[in-house]
Amino acid sequence: MVLIAIQDEGASRLYRYVQDAMVQVGATKPFTHGYRGSYALVGYTGPGRPLWIKQVQNRRRRGPSVIKMSLSRRPVTGMCAILLFTLVKMVCAKYMQN
Repeated sequence: MVLIAIQDEGASRLYRYVQDAMVQVGATKPFTHGYRGSYALVGYTGPGRPLWIKQVQNRRRRGPSVIKMSLSRRPVTGMCAILLFTLVKMVCAKYMQN
């Protein structure tokens, strides 16, 4: 699972290689609705394209792009557990630096 969010002005940094990576995880163009828009994506890096992939975006002054969803409540195991732990560890480390 891949989570991507853009708030305020991210359109100026959507280089070609960033757009290509976003498409690989399930994004569809257009990625933004212009200057100061917001964007959110719940994507996937594995084979196939799951039905739960979602993308939401709003124009300037229309608030944040929010995705609310729930997936299976099966236990997270194997590589998913390692990636989840690593992501949480990175977020905590970044938070502790500030």
